[in-house]
Amino acid sequence: MNGMTKAECAQQRYKARFKIREVLDDQDITMNELGRRIGLSGQIVQRTVQGKSHSPRVLEALRQVGVPENLLFDPRA
Repeated sequence: MNGMTKAECAQQRYKARFKIREVLDDQDITMNELGRRIGLSGQIVQRTVQGKSHSPRVLEALRQVGVPENLLFDPRA
């Protein structure tokens, strides 16, 4: 565990949301596209990036497309 609560992880991921988007934009991947790839809606991806949700599937997909771990603030880590 990273020692952070879910609320703290959410707050930190919210602060990192633009950097996460930048990684996706650099690869021409929209949140809708990422969601489609993993069988979820773009809205769930967006909520996870904004720290409103902690979808393990979304966090893993973000890792796989190259989002650095230090931006994900995964409460399971």
